[in-house]
Amino acid sequence: MDYLPIISCTLLIIIFTSTLFWVLDLIKRLYIKRGLTVGHISTNPLLQPTKKHNRKQLELKSLSGLSNSLKALLKINIIITAFATLIGLYDYYSYSNLSSGVDINEVWLLSDTATTIVVGVQFLIAIILGVTFLCWIYRANKNLHFLSSEQMDFTPGWSIGWYFVPIANLFKPYQAMKEIWNVAHRGESSTHTIIAWWWFLWITSTILDRMVMKLAIRAYDAAGHTAFTVAYVVSDGISVALNVVALMLVTSIAQAYERNFVRR
Repeated sequence: MDYLPIISCTLLIIIFTSTLFWVLDLIKRLYIKRGLTVGHISTNPLLQPTKKHNRKQLELKSLSGLSNSLKALLKINIIITAFATLIGLYDYYSYSNLSSGVDINEVWLLSDTATTIVVGVQFLIAIILGVTFLCWIYRANKNLHFLSSEQMDFTPGWSIGWYFVPIANLFKPYQAMKEIWNVAHRGESSTHTIIAWWWFLWITSTILDRMVMKLAIRAYDAAGHTAFTVAYVVSDGISVALNVVALMLVTSIAQAYERNFVRR
């Protein structure tokens, strides 16, 4: 009996299970330590909230804790997605060596086990990262509404609500993020190149993800599965780039926010 596949699968399960619990524990510790602290209010009179806001509204939650949590999740997702790309290449190699007419429902390769585990971990991380990212956008927008004297067009609710509105979600979230960038940087000399790349990669990644799902449904034989794997690898590669740019975006906004609205 060949024990190599069993040992390999067991190691993969242990590694990814440990990673998942580590991510959840990291998020828990970051939220407890920093995420629930009261934010600092700028002492600059030009940046003070207007008198119409009551005391309860002035108790803003710190953005730094949530920013640190989001950046940690993005770094984790970069590592996991990069690893998933390698697994995808391994899966491609495994199925490209099979006969094109083989019914994939009748075979189960070691690469299938590895891909299943990786996709499961990616799905869980995607949910946690997505929720955290939307919470970060909401809090950044809300805090800037109170701390900045600049007029903002997007409310905290709609800064994330537009992501769920068909057609409008192709451009409104970009405009909302651009507004957060501009207000956080408070007139500083900066370009919107990072935001443009982030949105381009987001749209591209979304389109590729849908293509991957369609190819997965149509993958009845080895040739079909190989085509699906190629799309999967390309999609993961784009996702790595997206997460790297998103990390740069969040870092830049968080630093500008701290510099212009917390340390003053």
